[in-house]
Amino acid sequence: MQNRPQVIPPMPPKKSSPFSKILLITIVLILLCALLPHLIFPLLGIALVLTAAAWGIAIITIVIFAIALILFFIFPGGIILLFSVIAFVWVILALALFPVLFPIIMPIFIILLFIAYVRRRKE
Repeated sequence: MQNRPQVIPPMPPKKSSPFSKILLITIVLILLCALLPHLIFPLLGIALVLTAAAWGIAIITIVIFAIALILFFIFPGGIILLFSVIAFVWVILALALFPVLFPIIMPIFIILLFIAYVRRRKE
């Protein structure tokens, strides 16, 4: 008797669930929303790109300061100093990149430091 190789029948194709399709579409949409501005802004011109970048830095700065202010009332004194140092580094970086943002960023930073000082004195 000869040894014949055993023939394995082909596997049926996997049926993809509708959940995986929705998940894939959602991931693609999120990536498009995050990446399209980086592709479209250079096409519109450098002035628009710089304006969008300045507004983005301003918005991020205000968000960071708002989060730091909220956390001041949650964490004890030692971490307040750490938040203040991080905020100070962010202010220096933002003002070095976009000096036009000085009138927006500095008042918020001063309020942040004042609240940190008052909060630290209470503890």
